[in-house]
Amino acid sequence: MKWSKTMYRYFAFRILDEVFGNSDSWNNEEAQIIKNVVKKYQSRLNRNQINLIKFRVRKTKSNYKANLLNTFENMYWKEIDRGDTLYPPVEFDNKTYELWTKAVRLRKSVKMLYESTTSGMTTRIVDPYKTETPYGRGFCHTRKETRKFRFDRIIEISLTDNKFIKPKNWDKNK
Repeated sequence: MKWSKTMYRYFAFRILDEVFGNSDSWNNEEAQIIKNVVKKYQSRLNRNQINLIKFRVRKTKSNYKANLLNTFENMYWKEIDRGDTLYPPVEFDNKTYELWTKAVRLRKSVKMLYESTTSGMTTRIVDPYKTETPYGRGFCHTRKETRKFRFDRIIEISLTDNKFIKPKNWDKNK
């Protein structure tokens, strides 16, 4: 999908609001101005554009937090001497999680727009077998195998009418 100026503006103000909106230096009037601008640009976009931007905002926030943790780790972690690596929590849309778990319960396939680190953005049909927050496991009809999907990489998800039967030994070859 090609991004429009309105999409970039909506994205920029969403980032401003979500990443920096909880700052103590903002007063209520400033925060309300940003929220009004976000609503203005959102009203000019369709559902697919909004979902893509929500995904990019989550991804940008996660990258921002990872960079902050990395900076902290480089500056102070050796002094603390924990020996472990710090990882930010995986943030995902709760509606995505709820729909995935509903599909597991109902044994219905889902159609999703998914961004993979190897394949890029693809549309997939998946039979969801299990929820392991922040992941879901299921049979991917594109790859023809059981795979693990990170909820934060799902851009759009919807239930299909297709029912499936989960194989008895589907998780033997994790």
